[in-house]
Amino acid sequence: MATAFSAPTLGSSKLASLNAHAALGESSQRVSSSRPDCAPLSSARHRSLPKKNNASTCRQLAVTCKASTSPQKSTSKGIANATTALEDTSAPPKKAESESGIVTSLPEAPFTQKYAVPEDLDKVIPKPWLPRANNTPTLDYPSGLAESDQMKKFLNGEGRTVLQQHVDFFDTDEDGLIYPWDTFHGFRRLGYNPLICALAGLFINSAMAFPTAPGILDIRLPIYTQRIHRAKHGSDSEVYDTEGRFVPQKFEEIFTKFDRDGKGALTWDELQGMVAHNRNLYDFFGRTASTLEWAVTWLLAKEVAPDGREVMTREAIRGQYDGSLFYRKAAEIELAKKKKQTKRGDFEQTLPR
Repeated sequence: MATAFSAPTLGSSKLASLNAHAALGESSQRVSSSRPDCAPLSSARHRSLPKKNNASTCRQLAVTCKASTSPQKSTSKGIANATTALEDTSAPPKKAESESGIVTSLPEAPFTQKYAVPEDLDKVIPKPWLPRANNTPTLDYPSGLAESDQMKKFLNGEGRTVLQQHVDFFDTDEDGLIYPWDTFHGFRRLGYNPLICALAGLFINSAMAFPTAPGILDIRLPIYTQRIHRAKHGSDSEVYDTEGRFVPQKFEEIFTKFDRDGKGALTWDELQGMVAHNRNLYDFFGRTASTLEWAVTWLLAKEVAPDGREVMTREAIRGQYDGSLFYRKAAEIELAKKKKQTKRGDFEQTLPR
C-alpha cells in the first residue's frame, strides 16, 4: 500500500499535507496526555482549515501546541509562582456588616465608618425605626416609661405627642397657649438668669408663634402647643419626625455617631460636633436654632463625670426630648431653694433677740 501513495501518484503538496497531519496527530496525542486543554485536532477541524494552507497551518498549530506544553516540571513551577504572587497580594479591606448581613459602612467611604449607625436595636427595642407618638423608648428604657407624674399622666391616655410633651412644661395653666411671659417664667423656674429668660421669650415666641397659629397671627405671639409640630426646624437630629413623634433609632444614632469613647454621654466638643454635622445646606435659621437650643440645654443638664469631664448624659438628653428633664430640674431647684430657706430660718432662730 505504501507504493500506491507514492509521490508521482499524489503529488508533492498533498503528500506534505498528509505527513504534517500525521505528525500533528502524534504530537496532539502526546500533548493531551499531559495537557487536557490541548486536545488532538479532529478531522472535522482539519477539514475546516483552508485547503491551500492546510499544510502550513497544521505545522503552525503543531508548533504552537508544542510550545505551550512545556515539561511538567516547568508547568508546576509556573503554577507555584502564580500562587505565591497571589498570596503576597494583600486583601482589600472588608465591608462592615451587621449580623443580618446588611452592609452599613464602606472603606471606600470613610465617613460611613466614622459615623456608625446602631445595629440590631430590634433585639432590645421593638421596631426601633417606627416613630413613637407618646413615649420615648431607648436602650436604657425599652418600654419608654417616663419618670415624672406629669409624663405618666400623658402615657395614661391624655394623648400628647412627644414634641407636645416637650413644650407643655411652659404651659403652666394648660390652656394650650404659651405666651412670651410663660416662656420667661418657665426658664426662670429652670434657674436661668433673667437676661437669658427675656431673650428666650422674645426669640422663641417670635419664631414659633406664626407657624403654629391656626389663623391670623396674634400680636401677643402665643405658641399653640397643639400645632407645635409646625414649628419643627431643619438642621436638627431628626429624633422628632415632622409630626412630633419620637424615633428611637435616631436617638441612638446620636451616641453611635458622636460618643467617641462609648461613655454613654456627650462632652461639649462632641455636642458641637453633632450640631455641625447635622447642618443642612443654606439652612441659616435651622443652624442657629439648633446651636442655641443645645447650648441652653447644656447649661441646664451638664454634669461632672467620674473622670472630671463635664458631660450631658443619655438620660438628660432623652429627658429634654420628652420634657421630663425640665420637671426634674425644676423640682431640684425648688428643693434647693427650700433647703436654703430652711437653713436661713434655722440660722435666724439662733440669733439673739
